[in-house]
Amino acid sequence: MAEVELDEIRMRNLEQTTAWFETQKTAAATNEHWKILPRIRVDRKDPSVTFKAEATGLESNEIVEFYLIGERSGNAYEAIAVALAEPADIARAIEKIGIPRGLHADPHVLRFWPQGERVHLYLNEHHAADLMVDTRTGRTAKQDGFVFTASRYVQHDGTNKLAAQVEPPFSIASNYNEPNTILDVSYHAPQSEVYTYQVQNPDIRFAPGELLTVRIVPERTDGSLRVQQMHLTASRAQRETQIPLADLRFTLRQEIDTGEITHLTEAPPQAFLAHIREMVSQQKDPFIVLDVGHGLSLAQAHSMARMIEMMENNEGLRVLPPPEGNLYYRAFIPDESRRDRAARIAHPWELHLSHDAAPTLTYIEEEWEQGEVRPHIKTKDITIDDPETLSKKMRELRPDINAVFIYAPLDMRMETIMEIVQHFRATHPFIHIFMEPSPHDQTSDATPAATSE
Repeated sequence: MAEVELDEIRMRNLEQTTAWFETQKTAAATNEHWKILPRIRVDRKDPSVTFKAEATGLESNEIVEFYLIGERSGNAYEAIAVALAEPADIARAIEKIGIPRGLHADPHVLRFWPQGERVHLYLNEHHAADLMVDTRTGRTAKQDGFVFTASRYVQHDGTNKLAAQVEPPFSIASNYNEPNTILDVSYHAPQSEVYTYQVQNPDIRFAPGELLTVRIVPERTDGSLRVQQMHLTASRAQRETQIPLADLRFTLRQEIDTGEITHLTEAPPQAFLAHIREMVSQQKDPFIVLDVGHGLSLAQAHSMARMIEMMENNEGLRVLPPPEGNLYYRAFIPDESRRDRAARIAHPWELHLSHDAAPTLTYIEEEWEQGEVRPHIKTKDITIDDPETLSKKMRELRPDINAVFIYAPLDMRMETIMEIVQHFRATHPFIHIFMEPSPHDQTSDATPAATSE
């Protein structure tokens, strides 16, 4: 019975939407600033995209994952409204008001942030962010807009199609970093971290089947861009003090249509931090491609990574996938608790490096005995005389392992480490580097404990 009632409501709403759309087409014939797409009105003078949607009628405090979904979606039980226009047409309409396509978050390629210019989304003049409450804070989301990622293209029936149009969940606007969505939240929000915490705001509810007017407007209309993608190179000072953080220098460059802007050249950490803060205060989003200079020591790379980790947040910079020949910066700040073999859930390869000896590859096996709650750890060390054989040897012995824990002296240069890493990075991409005390003389400022900040 409920399904029949829902179909009747949808038919009524579609009839009203068709009538509204015919009115818009007639008006657009004499308005040069209006552009008409199926069931959508685009205003290019007062930039906006307008169409209709049907409210799902979520109850107060029901879990929300989507502000807006397409008609083909099966996720109405966790969405605020269903758009009565096609997702692909909505994406095209947003482009027509001057918003360039962005990029979706994709942890598989180390892109953890949605990247793009922002728009504001309104349902019956309520900002979408006000329609949801975070149970952890008791507050609605910040009204800082949605990133126009424009979904992504996938192969469908032999042709490229917009994923939001042809693949579940057919998301138009999500409240987590959904790779297929057209509009994403502006912050780092993996589904696994926010699910169940975001619920329907009990103070703003729509009736089931209520016909809504959806309006999308750009955050900026002056032609300026929020997204600033830059290349950051971390190097070391010409005169080193053996205080890893103080010895870091940063060069920040940005490619633009007319050439290149150099923001900083060999700047100390304080100057780099101040520059990023200034950009953020101007409502710019710094997206950084980080090049870890091979001249750095491991201790310096560790300190650099700690600094970047502190700066990477919703009000700071955002780190993009590393350039060719580099590791993602978090490889230099592994979870120290993972040194404990007995406490690990799984055992990656261990690669031990030193200044004066060939690398040692450690193969770890678990031996279980009946009645024991923990396995016995059995290790086998293999001396690697030729690093070029590393990938082949690891694949032959344990083809199911693609992660490597590297243990290296804190004063070892990154160029030495990367010369070895290059031989297995393609087959074993999950790499974490732990600092070990150096056999060379060090001041107390160069110890692992002193380099964590």
